[in-house]
Amino acid sequence: MYKDILKELSIEYERKRDRQLHEQRIRKEKVYKKIPAIKRIDEDILRTGLSVSKYIIGNPDNYKESVEKARKTIEKLKMEKAYLMTESNIPVDYMDIRYDCETCKDTGYLDNGNQCNCLKQALVSRAYKMSNIENVLQKENFKTFDINIFKDEPLEMKG
Repeated sequence: MYKDILKELSIEYERKRDRQLHEQRIRKEKVYKKIPAIKRIDEDILRTGLSVSKYIIGNPDNYKESVEKARKTIEKLKMEKAYLMTESNIPVDYMDIRYDCETCKDTGYLDNGNQCNCLKQALVSRAYKMSNIENVLQKENFKTFDINIFKDEPLEMKG
């Protein structure tokens, strides 16, 4: 049963990530349409990264200078992109993926393989739903607790 719930949650997390990627693509297309230079910058950043990867593979002993040059180029391009976005009143992080959980990036798992707190909470919520405790907790909780229903007199224990 635990494995079935975990499988369902994994599918939900995958849908979340897919939705976030789709929304990111839509935001990117809006920005590219408004400011075509940003699309060119993103393509230049991608090309620079790919060319460095190819260079490292082809020259595994002599790549540090090439990597440093590419890093500076990418940094310059990112600054140009940030400037263009700021000039157009677009937040610099507007085209980033917006995860529901930044800790695990909507995977449910941390880098070390442990379950993220969001997944643990989802598992607890599912357990509550399955046990019908969720309905009870909506009525019986600390928000609805009334201390005045108890007498001020100490309870005497008979032994």
